[in-house]
Amino acid sequence: MRIGLLTDCQGPLYGYEDAQLSGAELPFLHRGARLVGTGPSDGVTAIEVGGRRVVLVHGCQETGEHTVYIEEARRLLETEQVDVLIGGATVVARDLAHRYPEVPFVSTFWNEQEVTLRRPAANLFRFSPDYAQQVAGLGSYAYRDLGWRRAAVVAGDGPPGWAGAAAFAAEFCALGGKVVTTAYRSPFTGKPDVVTRSLAVGPDGVAAFLGFLDDPVAVLAPLATRLGDSRRLLVSGLFMEDSALMKILGPGLDGVVGTTWLPSTPPSPVLRDYRRRYKAAYPGVPAQFGSQSWVIGYHNAVEATLSALERLESGDVRSGLMAELARLRLELPDGETRLDGNRQAVRDTYLSRVRSRHGRTTFEPVSVAANVEQTFSGLLSEAPPPGPGTQPCRKAAPPAWAR
Repeated sequence: MRIGLLTDCQGPLYGYEDAQLSGAELPFLHRGARLVGTGPSDGVTAIEVGGRRVVLVHGCQETGEHTVYIEEARRLLETEQVDVLIGGATVVARDLAHRYPEVPFVSTFWNEQEVTLRRPAANLFRFSPDYAQQVAGLGSYAYRDLGWRRAAVVAGDGPPGWAGAAAFAAEFCALGGKVVTTAYRSPFTGKPDVVTRSLAVGPDGVAAFLGFLDDPVAVLAPLATRLGDSRRLLVSGLFMEDSALMKILGPGLDGVVGTTWLPSTPPSPVLRDYRRRYKAAYPGVPAQFGSQSWVIGYHNAVEATLSALERLESGDVRSGLMAELARLRLELPDGETRLDGNRQAVRDTYLSRVRSRHGRTTFEPVSVAANVEQTFSGLLSEAPPPGPGTQPCRKAAPPAWAR
């Protein structure tokens, strides 16, 4: 059994390759493999799973350069003859999966809805929530707990921002709220002045959906100051994983509620065991890397693949593996996860409150949006794919977790 694995070994995310590999290799180490050298980039030895010898075959991708992903994925599939391909998170992975329908593709971490929501490939599986799923619960929290009725949205002008804005509008408006303006910030020019634009309409509060490229410090710091009340601001959690950013933003966001990749309650036994194993396996890698979403995403993709292989009996490996992947229900570090009919993760989303004390930022639990599926009870799947202003604001039956 040959598992192809694509990581960022070139391009702007080159510095994250060891972190991605560390997550991917941990399930191998847990099953008896050994590191070949001193770090994740040296690889791991083969293991035996269900009576089959399993080898990890490494490939090189570059996030954002789709031709690099396509060429390297084809090399692994056609030259290396891998039985399953892990890596890639964009819609390009879905389109390539359509070209190789007999091979299981396992996406590694969060990205667009389109990977699984529209034109899904029957052989592609994703065990991480998409951009929209990661903000579930914020709309109902704004409406019910904060009493907002008129909300402004600030978002990055790209897939994370579009999906976050669409998900918030779908949930908030379904309950009876109204999104009075949506201001998109270009990651390339920084324009327009989204802070002034969002406040000009006099909203009850502002929901911000910003990624790393959207310079959240330049937006959230003045936005929090001008709002003057932590109950008038909500944020998505992509940038909240960055300890350097939160050291700067933490004091200004004290009391603000946002979504976090991991629950801020005491860790579950699975998460605690994962952190212990990660620290023991990679003493040279900063321990906090193990809790990053892109590390856990790689871990989950490989863990799911090996778990499915453990359940596989006789017959064709590739088709049998796809059948087992589709029916998996796993306790993963970020929570219990199963797949829907499009083979997309269904998982809880966590709302947490930022707390800044004595120069240290922490998170405290607020609530959980349970069993979040990517259609939002049809509110997202019946709308056009997320883009600037594509999600209609209308009252409707809200998603199950918002009822």
